[in-house]
Amino acid sequence: MNTFRHLLAPTAIALLLAGCGTHLTGANSVPSNGLRAHSRETAPALIDGLRTMAAGLNTFSAIVSFWETDGKDTQTSTAEVYTARPGKIRANITEASQALKRGVKLVYLGDKKVTAKIGFIKKQFDYADPQVTSMHNWRIDQTDLGAMIGGLTDPAGQATDLGPVTVNGVAGQAVGVTSPSLLPGVTREVVVLNPTTFMPLRLEAYIGDKPVYRLEITKAAINPTLPADIFVL
Repeated sequence: MNTFRHLLAPTAIALLLAGCGTHLTGANSVPSNGLRAHSRETAPALIDGLRTMAAGLNTFSAIVSFWETDGKDTQTSTAEVYTARPGKIRANITEASQALKRGVKLVYLGDKKVTAKIGFIKKQFDYADPQVTSMHNWRIDQTDLGAMIGGLTDPAGQATDLGPVTVNGVAGQAVGVTSPSLLPGVTREVVVLNPTTFMPLRLEAYIGDKPVYRLEITKAAINPTLPADIFVL
């Protein structure tokens, strides 16, 4: 039990899609008012594109880089992430600011349980167990790709165009979103979308004017054929 407590917390959020990555400096974040707003019509169109993409997203794979802070401590990790409807997630953590987390594999099947494995050791946790929630106590079902996109595309939300942003060499468009379906306690999220595929390149969550959570997605594949046993540990 103690081994998993030290190894896993807070790896569940690394599953974006969910939490992962190398350290990202504040210069990479999208400032609350540092970008000039563009046409008000662009942001809704981008969010509509994200909504349409998500509606047709049955399987997904990517490398997800994650950064999170609670104001005192900061943790980072990188994971190979695979998702499939309905609600299946697999993450293989390849890099982490805490070396002992490297090599941890996680599976979530939408059943309110997270299975974790490192080496020959395997254990199952309730999805609200502090050992498999984030620094902000967010559960895996709140931080997976579907849930995050759901918050961004909530019809009751408000989207603001923040202009062009390049993420890992890819030109994207940034949109700020406020909605009633964001992560608990989060006041605003900023998503940078690939304007061709509408796949998120970066997502940041803010509490007040401070970013507390950031993920970046690379090598994204929309509807890839996944191995039959990918969600088995």
